[in-house]
Amino acid sequence: MRLKELKQPWNKLDHGYTYKPILTEKATNESELRNSYTFIVSKSANKVEIKKAVEASYGVSVQKVRTMIYGAETRTRYTKRGIQNSK
Repeated sequence: MRLKELKQPWNKLDHGYTYKPILTEKATNESELRNSYTFIVSKSANKVEIKKAVEASYGVSVQKVRTMIYGAETRTRYTKRGIQNSK
């Protein structure tokens, strides 16, 4: 599955898990060297559902699914009241 061959770049599946491919420099490098692709998926989706969704929408066979949950970015604002940190 090459990124140029993707039928639908953004998709909402029957299960309601919205996802889209990530097209950053790091993700592109991974796809060229290791033939692995990166998607943003709903937090409630598990590995089996992700695998079935990608296979159904792109017509490829998925060998392995790796997931990652990461925290929000911290933001610092410089205001009249002082420095405010938030998530």
